[in-house]
Amino acid sequence: MDLSDVDRVIAQWKKLLEDNGLLATPYESRLVQFLLVYMCGRYERVVDRLITERAQRSGDSSLASYVENAYKARREPRWRHLQNDILESFGAEHRKWFVDNVPVIAKNSYDSLIDNRNLSAHGETVDVSLAEVVLWHGYAKQVLGAFETALGRP
Repeated sequence: MDLSDVDRVIAQWKKLLEDNGLLATPYESRLVQFLLVYMCGRYERVVDRLITERAQRSGDSSLASYVENAYKARREPRWRHLQNDILESFGAEHRKWFVDNVPVIAKNSYDSLIDNRNLSAHGETVDVSLAEVVLWHGYAKQVLGAFETALGRP
């Protein structure tokens, strides 16, 4: 799972804000809104790709094709969707491993990104700093890494 593009975008915008004294200004607020939408979009594509890659690893091209066509991507793959709708479908042991190996703070941070993305996308005020987004992104990578591991478990 590669989210280095998100890491680069965050670092570039963070540097721009810092270099120009724009932290804690309306510019930071607007940037956070953009980043929330951008990051969650990338997370959605990562989840979709991990599922299709898992099916491809089976070596059965017909099965992989079926999974790729039958899987309905979610616009916001929340924690409960990852554990209940996807991993439970692969087997209870996949779900259990995921639940047991992701700290509550990572789960909550990951869902906070999605919750705030939804507020932002619908024109609501988002009271989140760039520092919080950076922290939450670190936890989101932990969640998605555990999701990838859980998918690959026998």
